[in-house]
Amino acid sequence: MINYANTKPTIYLVGFFTFLSLILATMYLQSIADKQSGDWLIHSENEIKRSELLQEIVTNIGFGGFIHNYKNSILRKDISALEQSSAQIARARELIHNYREIYPVGDELLLDVDAVLAEYYGNVTLIKSLINQGLSAELIDEQVRVNDFSALQSISALISSNRSVYKKIAKSSAETVDTFKQSILGIFFFIILLVIASIFYIVFILNKNVFQFKRIGILFDLAPLSIIAVNEDGYISSANKIALETFGLDKNTFTDINIDQLTPDAISKHHKKYREEFQSSERTVPMHQRGGQFNAQRLNGEVFPANISIATYSQGGVKEAIVVVKDISDEVKQIHDANVDPLTQLPNRRSIDAFLNEAILRSKRQDTDLYMAIIDIDYFKKINDKFGHSFGDSVLIDSAKYLQENIRETDFIGRWGGEEFLLILEDTCAEGALNVCEKIRMYIAEQSKLKGCQYTVSIGCAKYSKDSDTEILFDHADVALYLSKNDGRNKTTMM
Repeated sequence: MINYANTKPTIYLVGFFTFLSLILATMYLQSIADKQSGDWLIHSENEIKRSELLQEIVTNIGFGGFIHNYKNSILRKDISALEQSSAQIARARELIHNYREIYPVGDELLLDVDAVLAEYYGNVTLIKSLINQGLSAELIDEQVRVNDFSALQSISALISSNRSVYKKIAKSSAETVDTFKQSILGIFFFIILLVIASIFYIVFILNKNVFQFKRIGILFDLAPLSIIAVNEDGYISSANKIALETFGLDKNTFTDINIDQLTPDAISKHHKKYREEFQSSERTVPMHQRGGQFNAQRLNGEVFPANISIATYSQGGVKEAIVVVKDISDEVKQIHDANVDPLTQLPNRRSIDAFLNEAILRSKRQDTDLYMAIIDIDYFKKINDKFGHSFGDSVLIDSAKYLQENIRETDFIGRWGGEEFLLILEDTCAEGALNVCEKIRMYIAEQSKLKGCQYTVSIGCAKYSKDSDTEILFDHADVALYLSKNDGRNKTTMM
């Protein structure tokens, strides 16, 4: 007969140590969870700060940064642009110094960039001196040319290394779940005799972990980008608040939506095939870094420009893709507004300058002729005075339309200012340039007559000389325009 009274202390002792083991084990699990959560929060904030700092460096260097002003100072001999470029170089180097202090990894890449920036900065004084000496833009460019290929490679490498924060969230969460699974399995066999006593503590721990995952979910929803998880069949499994708002999805029914429905019609037919091929392996691809403009489509059919990054992963035999989308409609509009004349919708003076500089480089590189024509509406002030400015605006709009209808695909037309338009004709001869200008002149005269208020244009056309600069080209075109007007207007003069 068993004496249960004698076994009670043993049972209590075993129970005590088992329960103590459970407590220690759960404390260990909690420490893992807290560490994972804390580490992720610190890492997330650090990555965001790093991205912002790197972006500011790139902004001060790239388009609209010092390179833009540096080149303009040479091409246009603009001292103010040179000084602005100098300030941007100094700011970029300051940011690089700050970046290196905070993020020492990848320091050698930034050293390459800083070395090139220092070389550019050292050229500022020399450029100013050469401009004051009256040297041409080509001669100045030859003396201050900088080999910045290595710096561009380094910047590209830094950007590529800046991984998506949200992929790291998913990976960290998966690792945490795996740790819990393994630990709980071991504890289960160890405390099988005290399941009832342990269950309350397990529930407590699970509740704490649910809280932590809720916290991650909140951060997921607070992300300023659209984040969508897509299952192997292409259906949306989860989406944050920004994604629901951006794509016009219903929070209760978005799981019924296939990602193919959020792709523009131009690619939707082939999207399924591309998606299945992409999900066949684990990888991360920032689509917008491949060149060209990418578009997404809202559920209502509206297409908008977007930066898109896609990552795939598998867990437990289940494959899923994470799609991160940034609506860049405002950015595209800003770029458009900055480069297009709001009245005529033709390229504005800024766009003309950029295109002309590129056209000159192509002309030199390919050894082809380049012509530029200034087109001026005759007696435009009288039109405004007689019919009003609204009518004058309609004349400008119609003229822009007529110009676009009568140029070649390779030609470039923009509004220079006021009633003047500027035409750039590449890879042509004097006869070809004259034919285009005359076609424009006669067409405008005929079309305006049909609309009840005939007006004409005077045109001055000049050939670019490879041993001169843009200022001389403009001077020659201006002189030719003056001769056309002095000769009675409604004429084309070639120089």
